[in-house]
Amino acid sequence: KKQPDEQKKEETIKNLFNNKFHNKRFIKNYKKNKGKISLLFLTHNMPEKTKTSLESFKKALNRKDIKEMLILDNNSESETLNYLNYLEKNKKIKIIYSKKNLGVCKARDILFKKAKGEIIFSIDSDAILLNEKFFDLGKMILNDNKIGICGPIGSIFNSWETGDHTDINLNYSGEIDHISGCCQIFRKKILKKVSLDLKFSPFWYEDVDFCFQIKNLGLKVYKFDPQDTFFHEWNHGGTMFPGSFEEKHEIFRKKWENKIKLRLININQKSNIL
Repeated sequence: KKQPDEQKKEETIKNLFNNKFHNKRFIKNYKKNKGKISLLFLTHNMPEKTKTSLESFKKALNRKDIKEMLILDNNSESETLNYLNYLEKNKKIKIIYSKKNLGVCKARDILFKKAKGEIIFSIDSDAILLNEKFFDLGKMILNDNKIGICGPIGSIFNSWETGDHTDINLNYSGEIDHISGCCQIFRKKILKKVSLDLKFSPFWYEDVDFCFQIKNLGLKVYKFDPQDTFFHEWNHGGTMFPGSFEEKHEIFRKKWENKIKLRLININQKSNIL
């Protein structure tokens, strides 16, 4: 006989998915994913937004399936550093302090390698956790071994020549081309086959390339509807680096143009694409 807490959780999960996903085995198999979670964050200044973000996720650290919150700070100023020092009082929170700004790509590569959990939630430090059900969503989707990476925000890649892409509406669930680096969820073991390509340092296209590496393995890139459990506000608060979007696009195009064929994905234009 099921314990009351177990039965309540199962009902909550089923209500959460309530006919939203195409594949019912996400619901059927959600208990099978017992992997521990590593929450990974980069920080660089923006103390108020950083605090709001990390405090929202900190509240979830009492979950048994969250192994650690691992933060790499990209040479922030004192106000942010003081807050991070305070966070270290929590035994589940570990912080790496870099003496220089490594940019996104190199810093995330370090975090990926340091993570000890079986499931990685790599998240921007301006994202806000609204409901802990977010973790159940991500873990359930990864029960499908055909899915290599998932997340709540992403796009379809339209053109090798221009890098044009279509951002997908938040409430859409299904296979796409690219999960935004603001929140990527994947199994740690996939890093034995793919990795962040440091040619894309300090940033631009590193998250797109990571997804295309996973696609190249024959695995799906899957966007899910976060259903009011997660919020992300786009910001550009970090130190700017030399280089450009166009430069990184050219590296990306040369790498993948002859390896992956772009395809049209059948999505309801009226209801699912912004």
